[in-house]
Amino acid sequence: MQVTWNKQELQKKADRFEDVVRLVMHGLPWDLVKNTTRNQQQMLWEIIQRDQKDKFEFENASTMVGVAKALGGGVKT
Repeated sequence: MQVTWNKQELQKKADRFEDVVRLVMHGLPWDLVKNTTRNQQQMLWEIIQRDQKDKFEFENASTMVGVAKALGGGVKT
C-alpha cells in the first residue's frame, strides 16, 4: 500500500533533507554528507558560501579588467 503525504508532511520531509541534497548538488559526495550532523552541514555550507563569494569577486574583477581593455583603457593589474 502506497502512502500519499499531505502538504505539511511533504514540506517536513523536504526540510529535513534539503541541506543534504543541496550539498550533494554542489558537488560533495553523498557518502560524505549522508550521515552529517546539523552542525557539520552548517560548516560545509559556510565553506561553500565563502568559495562562491571568492569566485564572484574574482570573476567580477576579471570582467572589469576585460571591459576596460576592450574600451581602450589602461588598467593596472
